[in-house]
Amino acid sequence: MVSMRACGGTVQQVHSQDSAWSWFVCLSATFADGLSLSLSNCFAIMLPVLIQEFNETRENAAWVGSIAYSMSYFCAPLSAWCCVRFGCRRTAIVGTLTCAVSLIISSFAPGLLMMYFIYGALFGIGGGFIHTSGLLTTTKYFYKRRSLATGIVAAGASIGTLIGPVYQALIDGVGWRNSYRIIGALFSIACILVWVSYDPKVKDGQEDRTVSCEQGSQRRSGSCACPSLDCAVWRIPEYTVVLIAATVEAVGVYVPLAHLVKHCREIGVSAQKSSTLFIYIGITSFAGKLVSGRLCDSPRISTLYVHQISALIIGASVLMIRLASDYTGFAIFAACYGCGNGMFITTMYLLFLNTVEPRLRPSALAYGEMVNAVSIAIGSPIAGLLADKMGSYIVSFYFSGGIVLFGASIPLLLCFRRKKNVVSDRELIEFKQGLKDADFIERETVL
Repeated sequence: MVSMRACGGTVQQVHSQDSAWSWFVCLSATFADGLSLSLSNCFAIMLPVLIQEFNETRENAAWVGSIAYSMSYFCAPLSAWCCVRFGCRRTAIVGTLTCAVSLIISSFAPGLLMMYFIYGALFGIGGGFIHTSGLLTTTKYFYKRRSLATGIVAAGASIGTLIGPVYQALIDGVGWRNSYRIIGALFSIACILVWVSYDPKVKDGQEDRTVSCEQGSQRRSGSCACPSLDCAVWRIPEYTVVLIAATVEAVGVYVPLAHLVKHCREIGVSAQKSSTLFIYIGITSFAGKLVSGRLCDSPRISTLYVHQISALIIGASVLMIRLASDYTGFAIFAACYGCGNGMFITTMYLLFLNTVEPRLRPSALAYGEMVNAVSIAIGSPIAGLLADKMGSYIVSFYFSGGIVLFGASIPLLLCFRRKKNVVSDRELIEFKQGLKDADFIERETVL
């Protein structure tokens, strides 16, 4: 930490990049992001509780988690703009407080309609604010260890999934309403952490200058930059085909995260044992992200092929889940699904970046997240509707696995197009290395 004298004569503390304080920032962002994503990733634990509490169908209850999960993606451009306009610290504080308030209000909900708006929409937006501000702040505080630090923040989603058994024990012990209030209180801790750690003043050790996390994204003229979306990305066939494929796949990819526990309980596996399946999903998902990231670093390996393999793993796992009749079978499914899920998420975002030229990458990522949010929102309710109509999840999982496999086949359309002007994976890595000070692009290097 170094000191600098402001114009008014007061001494301000300026933090150095890659310092001990930088790691405090990284851990604070990981805690806040992991806390918000843990509820979305473990919503399958909450689904049976809501069905019983409000005497609702699987379809109606599934909308609660789907709206929350999809809103965190859909509001990505809004949260990025807020970080630019108001600063990462303010955006993170608003995000944590929004999550806390939404959980506390939801704990008094008399029905699902209120939860659609308060938990689904409001909590989802708050989670999106936390995620974006955490990544942008972390990139400001690191230079030499930037990739490692942003990777740790990204791992918050996988780490958060590991608390599934704790979440189940909390619901069994004090009920879901009190559980929401307790988790809401934890968000107040996250709020304090981001308020203290997201100090806007950090010294750029590479150029020996001070940048501000609050104003570092403003233009020199004093006006605030606002990320715009360029429709030119839709004229790139490779990007369009990849986005269509990922959007179709997303309808079925996230279904197990919402319905796995309910299905296990119908088969005869206890709720407590079912919740431990998220430990396997979290561990293998984290491993899948690491493995796919390393594979895609190689110029000899196609990111598209790795993505298709991940979709095949997910689709086959979901189709074969009907063969699981005990805890061991479901544990095997969870391990396979988690590995495929981690690979799927990593390669999907790399493809969004990989199929367009550098100036279009922010727009490609924003469009990708917004369009995928629609698929995430409708996938679980459709699976719940099929389960309600058929009396079991067999048809639902057939539908989910089948649509993932169908989406994996869509990129085969590119075989009929002559390949030209496609940015290689190696060029992508070099591009991201050269733009470490670009906030909006840097947000995606973690993926």
